[in-house]
Amino acid sequence: MHQIFDVFILTLILLSLYLSAEFVGLCENILRNPIPLSYTRHTSRAMLLWLIFLPFAVVSSCQLATIPVRSHLASITEAPQ
Repeated sequence: MHQIFDVFILTLILLSLYLSAEFVGLCENILRNPIPLSYTRHTSRAMLLWLIFLPFAVVSSCQLATIPVRSHLASITEAPQ
């Protein structure tokens, strides 16, 4: 009985390792594929709108700190050159 249990556990471990390797391979494929230009443009436009309307959303909670908070968030979300 103990030997069968060990074989079962080893089989589950090997299956988990195999599936992990499969998922890593899939993630590497996703990483190597370029992002379509339409997705990039859509994301940049959405980010621009978010940054434009952000001061109106945080002015009630940040008051005078709205300008530094918005500037900081804009510098974080700026695309690398």
